[in-house]
This record gives sequence, structure tokens and C-alpha cells, in this order.
Amino acid sequence: MFHMLTDYHKNRYKWAFDAQREFIDSFVVLNIQENADSLLSEDWMSLDQNGPSFHHLTALYKETEKTRKQVFEEYDKEIERFGDFIKENNIQIEIELKETTSKENQLLIDIKNYKEFLTHVENMIKDIKAIVIIRFVNEIIPIQSKHKKASFINGCALKLEQLVKTKIKKQISDLKELAHPLSILSIRDLQLPELDSIPEIQQKMDSFWFNNKYQKSLQMTRDHATVWVEKMYSTFINLLSFIHNEGTQHIQQLLIEKEALQQTKNATLLRLQNIQANDQEKRDLLIKQQKELNTLWKQDCEHAKRLPAYFIKHWLLYKEELEQKFLHVSVEERWFVSQYLLLLQQDGEKIIEPMNIGDE
Repeated sequence: MFHMLTDYHKNRYKWAFDAQREFIDSFVVLNIQENADSLLSEDWMSLDQNGPSFHHLTALYKETEKTRKQVFEEYDKEIERFGDFIKENNIQIEIELKETTSKENQLLIDIKNYKEFLTHVENMIKDIKAIVIIRFVNEIIPIQSKHKKASFINGCALKLEQLVKTKIKKQISDLKELAHPLSILSIRDLQLPELDSIPEIQQKMDSFWFNNKYQKSLQMTRDHATVWVEKMYSTFINLLSFIHNEGTQHIQQLLIEKEALQQTKNATLLRLQNIQANDQEKRDLLIKQQKELNTLWKQDCEHAKRLPAYFIKHWLLYKEELEQKFLHVSVEERWFVSQYLLLLQQDGEKIIEPMNIGDE
């Protein structure tokens, strides 16, 4: 009989511990294994006469909510952190585009200015080469049917020098003004070519008494003038060509800088875009994981609310088990069964009724 009493007494709260175990094991993501030993303890023999208390299990609802919020706060922080990275990357990309676009535009402006300058130089050289020097010289130093004087021929030669020099000076001035924003060093020292003056006719008498001598002197002066003008323009063209070469080198350097800038920009943008794509991928993954985890946490929260149901379920199973025993055991054992049915009723009221979820 004592053995029978021990068995019933030992199994009195088994239904409650079974309910506790199933309840705890049914959590999906809440980690309560650290406290599993104490929570699942069935050493009820060491408890006082009031029996075991499962009141602490009601706190698992709030623990579930608290842990869920903590987990989601961490996710939110990480998602926000990657969101900040993406914003910073966007700002960096905008800054990079703005800076490189500004530099590219400036390079394009510089290239355009150099090309316009070179075109101007080319046109100057073209215009000079188009001059028919002999005709020009003959127009400035004309044949005179009357007043055949050496002073007149010399004066015309001097006038020709002044015309050519004035024109070249004007071209140099225009060229320097056009080249002012450019970095062409050779133009800074550009000066009017220095040549000896056209030789004058030297004779005691100003007037020519003989037409033959007049023609000879006139032609000699014209020849000297033609050589002088050709040399003056040839020297000036050489100076212009030197300037043109320097300008061409600047354009080539600017094109190299533009290409290097483009390559640097593309490499920088690709690096920033890769970082951004990686951060975006990580953030999207976190958002996806958060959504999936949220579903599981909701299951745990709903599960925690059903705590009383687990105890009711196992209370009913044990009640049914005792009732079946009552029908099939000996008369002597029936008394024990009936007593434990009464105790089961009392235990159920003590254990299940105080389970007010969310009040802790």
C-alpha cells in the first residue's frame, strides 16, 4: 500500500511538469535554455505543502515581448546604420560627380579656348601667306611719271615699313589679348621682328634727270623692300608657328588630363557604387531577416499567451487517466484514485487559475 501511495504521490504534479516542458519546448525563437534546468525541475518532493508554483511561467509572455523588442531594436539599428552608409555613399557619389563634372567642364573650356586661339593663329599665318608681296610693294612704292625724286621713293619705302610694322604690332597685340587666359609662355616674349631698314637711295641730287637711273633705283628699292617684307613676314610666321606648336602641346596635355580624370572618375564611381550595392544588399537582407523573424516572434508571443491552455490540456489528460484507472483498478486502489482526483481538482485551481498572462 505504501508503494502505491508513493507512486500516486510522485506522479501528482507530473501533468503540470509535462505541461511546462511542452510549453517551453514549443517556443520557436525565444532562447530559455539557460534556465531550462530550473524551469523543468520536477523535484516537487522538496517543495512545501502548497505544491509547486508555475507562476514564473506567466512572465515568459513579457519576456518574449521584451526580447522581441530588443532583437528588433538591434535590427533597426543595423538597418539604420546601413541606411546611413547608403546615404553617405550617395552624397559621396554626388560630390564626386559634381567635382569631376566641374573639372571636366573647365578642361573642355580650356581646350575650346586653346583651339580657338590656334585657329586664330592659323588664320593669321594663312592671311600672311596669301599676301602677294610684290604687288603690295609696288602699290606702296609706285612709279611716278612726274616728280621722280629719290626722297619720294625713300619716303614710300619708309611708309611701307611703317605699314607692315603697324599691322604686325596690331596682330601681336590682338594675339596677346586672346592668349591672356591661356598658359602660353612663348607669347609673352613675342615682339616685332627686328630687321635693318630698307636701304635708302643715296645720291647728291634728289631729282632724277635720267629715266633709266630712276627706273634702276626704283626697282632696286622695290627689290630691297620685297626682301624686307618677305623676311619680316617669314620671321613673324616662324614665331607664330612656335606659338602654335606650344598651344598644340597644351591641348594634347589637356586631353591627357581629361582622359585621366575620366578614368579616375569611373574607377571612383565604380568603387562607390560597389560599396553602395553591397550595403544595399546587406540592408535588404537584414530587412528580409527581420520580416521573417518577426513572423516567428509573433508565433512565440501568441504561444506565450496560450500558457493556461497547455496546463488545462495536461490536467485533462491526467484527469482522464485517473478516471480510467478508477474504472479498472481494485477497490482498495480506487480509494487512492478518488483522493487524487480530488487533489487534482484542487491542484488545477491552485496552479491554472493564477495564470494571468501579461500581468507580471
